[in-house]
Amino acid sequence: MTVDFFVTLEHKGERKHIAFSAKDDSAIEDENELSKLEIIRETLAQLEVEHFLILKSTLPMDPINNMIWIRGASLKSAEIEPWSGAFDEFALSMKSGIQSANQTMPLNEYCTSFDQTHGQPGGTGLRVARLLMQKKWLLPPMYKPNLESVAVGEFKTSALNI
Repeated sequence: MTVDFFVTLEHKGERKHIAFSAKDDSAIEDENELSKLEIIRETLAQLEVEHFLILKSTLPMDPINNMIWIRGASLKSAEIEPWSGAFDEFALSMKSGIQSANQTMPLNEYCTSFDQTHGQPGGTGLRVARLLMQKKWLLPPMYKPNLESVAVGEFKTSALNI
């Protein structure tokens, strides 16, 4: 038997263990799955480990989809930048420019303008914005769907260096 997440918390010198099982909603209708979950719950209870069941329908999908979208901006193993350090240069330029941009402009429009200003192919600016989000310099409103359509002014900036 396994759990999907096992967390160890330490507070004031005391350790606490918590286990999570993540399941699709259909699992609670399957007697075999329910039996397995009950065995897991009882076994963990005997070990003084709290157990929680997380159903897919209870997960906040906007933040999850946004995290997937943001992480997708990373360079792939066989991919190369237009030149060495190009994305870092673009990130520095965007970092300074985004704060003075029209704050009601959607991010994708700002990024299209960024591409044109820097003579880059379409999509480069949006990728740079996503990289800035990865570095936690550009902090998105994670509970909003379609971050590329969100106004630039709804993004917060961090004092962290990139």
